[in-house]
Amino acid sequence: MIRVLGIGPSESHFMTKRVFDKIKNSDIIIGGKRNIDMVLGEMDISGKDIYFISKDLDHMKSYIDDNIDKDICILASGDPLVYGIGSYILRNFERESLDLEPGISSIQYAFSRFGLDMNDLYITSCHGRDLDMEFLLVHDKVAMVTDRKYGPIELARDLYNMQENYMMYIGNRLGYKDEVLIEASPQLVKNIDVEFDLAVVILMRKAGKI
Repeated sequence: MIRVLGIGPSESHFMTKRVFDKIKNSDIIIGGKRNIDMVLGEMDISGKDIYFISKDLDHMKSYIDDNIDKDICILASGDPLVYGIGSYILRNFERESLDLEPGISSIQYAFSRFGLDMNDLYITSCHGRDLDMEFLLVHDKVAMVTDRKYGPIELARDLYNMQENYMMYIGNRLGYKDEVLIEASPQLVKNIDVEFDLAVVILMRKAGKI
């Protein structure tokens, strides 16, 4: 069985007991270094095989195929099906062989921290791909996972130049001790002196143009 486990946005306290138990009972743990280090801090995983995920996901698939008769856990930051590794796993393995366990996504966490509801929300990501601004601006409420190439400042500049009137809610390093929360207009954000690291941005349209 291949278990794709959402472990939450940051620290181990976001992991559910179900996830904890499935990791504990597994034969193989697959994940990024940060996620595996977090598990190491919570339980004894001696005797289990460890596979560190790299950019070569096809190599990971081959490793899973070679060990398909074992109980395999894949650790996914946030929720595996919200711009996570879950999409890749679903494309490459039979649904009957999968156990998908949701986690708190960074987007969910951001809405909670800002006290906003998620009703009628459009979710997107610019992580590793080009952003369709024209389609994005059709929506009044948007949540976006950003990256270092196109982050909150770049988005704010585009919104300001296009005279689009949104309020920006930015969550950086969500769930960590150095978490940063910013609520400001694109006009202010475009000049802000903050180094963002895979931030989540929520856009809420305001009436009228800037």
